[in-house]
Amino acid sequence: MQNRGELLGIFGDAVRQIDWLAPSVTFPLVIQTLSIPAYRLAALSGLVVSVGGLTESLVRHSSSCIIEWVEEAEEEQLQALATDICAIIESNFHNERMVIPMFKTLDLLLSNGCLEPLLGEDEPFAEQLVVLCKKEMAKCSDVKKLSAAVDVYIGLLAAESTSTDPSGEPTPTRKRVLSQLLIWLCHKYPRVRKLTAEKLYTGLMAVDDIIPEESESNVSDILTNTLWDGNITAARGQRNLICDMAGVARPKTKAKVNVQDATRPQADDLDSYRDLVDRTGY
Repeated sequence: MQNRGELLGIFGDAVRQIDWLAPSVTFPLVIQTLSIPAYRLAALSGLVVSVGGLTESLVRHSSSCIIEWVEEAEEEQLQALATDICAIIESNFHNERMVIPMFKTLDLLLSNGCLEPLLGEDEPFAEQLVVLCKKEMAKCSDVKKLSAAVDVYIGLLAAESTSTDPSGEPTPTRKRVLSQLLIWLCHKYPRVRKLTAEKLYTGLMAVDDIIPEESESNVSDILTNTLWDGNITAARGQRNLICDMAGVARPKTKAKVNVQDATRPQADDLDSYRDLVDRTGY
């Protein structure tokens, strides 16, 4: 058995006497295995599922343990954690049972400032997450996953790194994050539009230098006063105003090329609600 001595140091000789059904007992023990490289990835995967779980006690104890561990982790451990987070997302593409809990875990760590050292100017972690999340969320219509992804992107607004866009120009990662949030601001589901607006408002209030100072008030007014779950055409016009003030390119509307589709009446907001109800089951 690998690292037998370290495991005995954590769990002791009386493993069978541990109450494994009690989250308050097991998580303080299991979290310590994140410090053992041979078990870190497996332990993190299990913790992620627990943080994104449905049982209140399970979520509470697993969340508090992982926050405490990350806050006390050394730089080398944080870098290893970042690598494993990306590895879990990449190896579980479109596996909602793992991806959604991972997004919830990232939101937990980002919103509590635990990953701040990984969001610095020279750190690649934020950009790696943006690339992985963009691939995972392509053509996504799962409202629960969209909601979790919005939370992750809000947390990444604090990133200070710079990446190269398709044209070869250096672009702040936070601008790429903001661009995606503005796309979701006009998602076909009214619920997603409204949620994104609410989260974006609070996110912009917490982070400086994303919106030019002279436009901050106007952007806040648009986010709070627009009926985002109403008519999508009106919402798109308001979203485009935010794009202009934020210095972000307006998202391009995809043109329809199918002749039959061109003659068919365009789906209204009620169709989006029906689709949403069908997918969420209420």
